[in-house]
Amino acid sequence: MSDLGKRPEVTIETMGKVHNPSGEGVRPVSSEAQKKAVKVQQKVQQEKKWTAETSPPTNPNHPASHGSRPGPHRQHHHHTEGEHETKVKEEGSARRNITRKNTEPSAGAHFDSRNKKQGGAGKGKWDPLDGADQGDLPVLDKNDPLYDEEEAEGKYILSSGEAPDTYANGNPTGFDDVAEKAVYGPMLTLPEFKIRVADALREYWDAADADEVVRGVEEMRCRAFHPEVVKRAISLSLDKGPRERELTSRLLTCLHPTPLADEDMEQGFTLLLDSLEDLVIDIPDAKTMIGSYLARAVVDEVLPPAFLSNRNNSNPGDEVVEKAVGLLSREHCNARMEHVWGPGDGRPVAELKEVMDQLLEVSQNSLIIGLTVHMLFELK
Repeated sequence: MSDLGKRPEVTIETMGKVHNPSGEGVRPVSSEAQKKAVKVQQKVQQEKKWTAETSPPTNPNHPASHGSRPGPHRQHHHHTEGEHETKVKEEGSARRNITRKNTEPSAGAHFDSRNKKQGGAGKGKWDPLDGADQGDLPVLDKNDPLYDEEEAEGKYILSSGEAPDTYANGNPTGFDDVAEKAVYGPMLTLPEFKIRVADALREYWDAADADEVVRGVEEMRCRAFHPEVVKRAISLSLDKGPRERELTSRLLTCLHPTPLADEDMEQGFTLLLDSLEDLVIDIPDAKTMIGSYLARAVVDEVLPPAFLSNRNNSNPGDEVVEKAVGLLSREHCNARMEHVWGPGDGRPVAELKEVMDQLLEVSQNSLIIGLTVHMLFELK
């Protein structure tokens, strides 16, 4: 209460100084804005004064300049009303002729969009028509780190990540008519080679023509992939019947020693034994059948007996090798292994039983002994 007594009394005369809701007597511009405006006016006056002192006398023939800034005067294009408006090209049509600013040379523009490069061969681009790719290339020096002997001699090597580099000093495997150079290396990639071998094997199992398979392997000209023929043939025949397995064993005999050499046969069986774990997942009897293939290959002289002993020394306790050794240790193993997949012609036993029943029926109903003997020789 004592503080309220010290406050001055607010009357109508002093109300404007304390609170002025109507804003009467207050200037519309703040003091800061007034100070900035004064500085701008002073600066403009100084520029006018400096221009009047330094500018040369006026020439009546010189066109008037825009503004009072010092420096050389420029001629400006005076724009007319509606110059940049969208114009109707045809009366009553929705088509418009849109004219952009500074793009028409007839209007006094300084930029012509017709000379602008679009797409390739622009800034930082290669122009295919500049002739840089023509002419003879410089001959590389033999002391140059980039010198390539095969390239300098006019030949190149086709190689695959799966094939060893054994063709550089050998005979060429082909000739490229486009590049006009000899080709050293496999003519196919490993996946392509596998596909072609698989197709040839399926055709062979249907027609039993081993010469066609031998001719196809030679025409593919992929000596580095020859071990894959052995692996592919045996692995694909594991889920087939006895006839296909017998034909596969005969095919290996036809492929050896040309075009598949002893090293190719050994490497092919090595690849097959190394992939045995994957084959057992799909074919539980794979170990037994591969053991029979090994024993049959030794009997047919496709594999040397030393291959089994070397494999047994490097991988002791191998069930497949032990199975093959056991088959070869039996009495009359050669005669037994010739029929390891069944009869000599590879036909299943059920079919042979049916043929035997027909033979007995013919022999009982007729007295033609010669026909019976002929049928027996066919079954031998």
